[in-house]
Amino acid sequence: EKFRGRRCLELGAGCGLVGIVLSKVGASVTVTDLECNLPLLQENTSIGKDVDVQPLVWGTPSPKCSPPYDVIVGCDIMYIREAIPDLVDTLMQLSDSKTKIIFSYGRNRFAEETFFDAITSKFTMMDVPESDLHTVYQCADVRVFTMQRV
Repeated sequence: EKFRGRRCLELGAGCGLVGIVLSKVGASVTVTDLECNLPLLQENTSIGKDVDVQPLVWGTPSPKCSPPYDVIVGCDIMYIREAIPDLVDTLMQLSDSKTKIIFSYGRNRFAEETFFDAITSKFTMMDVPESDLHTVYQCADVRVFTMQRV
């Protein structure tokens, strides 16, 4: 029920799994990735309902994305330090103070420190307690957190 009727955007969607699940629970979803990744993303998301696939280069405004979104999600997208300023710019462009941002990561954490330094004055951040996660994800390898613009 948390996502039913909400406008959601997935950044760096890859195969689109998160966006597909959001659509299945009733969200209106836009999944984004680089142009070269869109064919697989379009094929995979065809099983979802109300899923829009759009190209998005972080740091570059996209006329096909209509901010602000209710929810922005990203999974395993903090692995290139040089991309962090553009990722933060994109979050600023596509959100407002009411947007809930949910990020998670496991193995792709190479730019973790750079990311947290970059958001310090722009977003509040709160870790999701391990006890709120499915038991499979209650481990040191997985981190889930929420953010909102200041």
